[in-house]
Amino acid sequence: MYSKLMKVSRGFKLVYIGLLLMVASIVVVIVAAGLVGAAVAAGRIGLGSMALFVIIVGGLLSLAGTITSLIGKIFCLAIPERAGPAKQLIAISIAMEVIGMVLGNLNLLGNVAHLDFGPMVSQILTMGGALLNMSATALFLLFTKYAAQFVRREDLADTAMSVLWLFVTAIGSFFVGIVVMVVMAIAGGAAGAAAGGVKGAAGGAMIGVCLGGIVFLTGGIFWLIGLIRFIVLMMEMSNVVARYAGNIRRTKRSKPKRREDDDDMDDEDDDERDEDNRPRNRRKRKRWDEDDEDDDDDYPRRHRVDR
Repeated sequence: MYSKLMKVSRGFKLVYIGLLLMVASIVVVIVAAGLVGAAVAAGRIGLGSMALFVIIVGGLLSLAGTITSLIGKIFCLAIPERAGPAKQLIAISIAMEVIGMVLGNLNLLGNVAHLDFGPMVSQILTMGGALLNMSATALFLLFTKYAAQFVRREDLADTAMSVLWLFVTAIGSFFVGIVVMVVMAIAGGAAGAAAGGVKGAAGGAMIGVCLGGIVFLTGGIFWLIGLIRFIVLMMEMSNVVARYAGNIRRTKRSKPKRREDDDDMDDEDDDERDEDNRPRNRRKRKRWDEDDEDDDDDYPRRHRVDR
């Protein structure tokens, strides 16, 4: 049990490190986007080359984070069977994440191998990979909930569910934002065109884009909060599982000692009972001896009377 739980603890820590690497890659990509914008505005090729280098570094960080997180989840397969459906959840999560990674990178492999999947197939592969990855993350958070309950930390189980709902809310906001942006842009453009021509159409479309953008930004805020809590949760789970494993190990080591102490206490109790009973036994033996002496004295007397 101890070795299995320590492996799970290391798995949570690897997921934590993987998430940090992914966050670093996002920051690097944002910096690269800023450099590209500055290069375009200033017309400086040097900034563009630096931005390309930063993008490559960001991609490598993202790949390293994904692989590290996946290895951590594989370590989490060591969760004991007594943790409810945790083992099944983490196994399905790993399978879905691997398939999602393959589907998501098929377009890149196709470009390298000069394969033409077509725009429709490429879009399906990309969306399918994204959905599988999101589902894998949801199952991993459910696994985290049952693992937290196994180590008797209901607060961390509740945190795992709150992170899951934050991600669900963020994803829902992204979809709603995209739909609002498209629908409102079309509707606003049509209404604006009917009212004020081309300028009115552009204004109406801009209003729709702004409304959809607000919803999309709200989803981004939910996603950022969920990501921060997710990272903190992984570190806490690693520490809690390791501490729980240590308690189990100490308990197993102390059990034989307790048995010896209990045996010693039982021997002491027996000795005390014997000591308490010894005076009583001596009194009984003395009474019996006195009775025997009386009988011996009476016997001759009775025998003389009879004679």
